Amino acid sequence: MFSPAGLAVRPTSDRVRETLFAVLGSAVVDARFLDLFAGSGAVGLEALSRGARDAVFNDQSLQAVQVIRRNLQAIGVDAKVYRFAAEVFLNRLASTITPFEIIFCDPPYRYERSQPLLLRIIENGWLEQEGWIIYENSMRAPRPSAPAGLLVWREQILGETRITYFQAAPAP
Repeated sequence: MFSPAGLAVRPTSDRVRETLFAVLGSAVVDARFLDLFAGSGAVGLEALSRGARDAVFNDQSLQAVQVIRRNLQAIGVDAKVYRFAAEVFLNRLASTITPFEIIFCDPPYRYERSQPLLLRIIENGWLEQEGWIIYENSMRAPRPSAPAGLLVWREQILGETRITYFQAAPAP
């Protein structure tokens, strides 16, 4: 797998990916998966390898997008790849995308807009009913809290990494 050069991209570690997919289990099979801060695309590619029906990749870095396309080409998979800041992606494409069962958010560790980001996902209809948002961030950063429409289902700590699993609240 190819990865962007430099320190701008912090790939999700193998250990974190293994843990994430062990928790999700069969929920990945036949799911629509969004890798919102995709970097090299490793998490979305793993979702596809575990039976996800579809994966969409987004990253604001041109270099990251080029690497994702290269990785997709290397394994012979066709998928949509976008180049937007996450907030722009969530606003601009809201009316054109079918909701996802699983959305993976691994923003830069200094990212400070988790609450508005999670709220935008819910308000713009990005998450399928009872779908999942998996949010990876640093233990040094505040844990994102669940806005209306989301419930914190589980949290895991792996070294310096926190994984928060949100599930869409059931419709009333």
